[in-house]
Amino acid sequence: MNTNDSFKNQSPPGCPSWLKPTAGGAVVSIRVVPRSQHDVIQGALGDALKVRLRAPPVDNKANRALLDFLAEQLSVPPGRCMLQSGETSRTKRVAITGLDWRSIAGRLRPASEVLSKAV
Repeated sequence: MNTNDSFKNQSPPGCPSWLKPTAGGAVVSIRVVPRSQHDVIQGALGDALKVRLRAPPVDNKANRALLDFLAEQLSVPPGRCMLQSGETSRTKRVAITGLDWRSIAGRLRPASEVLSKAV
């Protein structure tokens, strides 16, 4: 193995472990908690971003709610958020296009961070 090959899968410095930059945006690893009281980003949970959604995990409702919620948080059209994997799992990978990883990481902050900065 070439020494340079070992660095290909590493994220840039400062990039959260739940976010993997791509040529046209990034892929976000998400752990969804359906049937919650609020739609909210709770924070990092290992290598995933924990997101609570009011939608139930039936008839693809939670997946649609997740994509709509992410689009709203990122201020992008819903078509820029695409479910890459995890359609029937709580752990999902969502591809985001049209924003760089720094913008995505900055906009997908946990609710506690958003509230503390507003005070």
